Amino acid sequence: MRQRVTAVDSPQWEIYPAPLKQTTRWKPRGLWYSWGTARGTAWTDWAKENMDVTYQYLVPLRIRRGALVRDCKKRAPDSILRIGTLAELDAFTREFSGGVGMTIEGKPHVLIDWAKVARRFAGIECKPYLTSARLTYVWYNMIDVESGCVWHAAAVGMRALKPRPMPRNRRRTSRRG
Repeated sequence: MRQRVTAVDSPQWEIYPAPLKQTTRWKPRGLWYSWGTARGTAWTDWAKENMDVTYQYLVPLRIRRGALVRDCKKRAPDSILRIGTLAELDAFTREFSGGVGMTIEGKPHVLIDWAKVARRFAGIECKPYLTSARLTYVWYNMIDVESGCVWHAAAVGMRALKPRPMPRNRRRTSRRG
């Protein structure tokens, strides 16, 4: 069964319950997670393949029932905004644009005003990940895979279950030559 999972390097780990301050940037600050099983997640697979990074433990996460919303115009500070369609992604980007972060081939690419997002929501989920939007929105491209980020875990009743070791063949290996 696929569930929300974060990847960590120590079993001595806990969720920081206080809200994290946000700024205008490509990605929000917070507890990042993906969906997966005891064998790994979309993020752990992507990190190993693209950055040669692996993790030691997977921590399943739970949120309270009813903590997801889909309307970016709504004010729901005790909820996670889920973006799962191109229309939702377009609306979110228009609503929370924080100015131009860079220009590529004459096309401006916006940053997101995560402080504004944080005034309305406790986190964000991009599920499913809309691969076709990667080139349209650079901020979305930076997210890499189907994932979520929570900056106010207490607001959504987020709790961590017992950390589980990554399968041996997927754990960090020494980079010494």
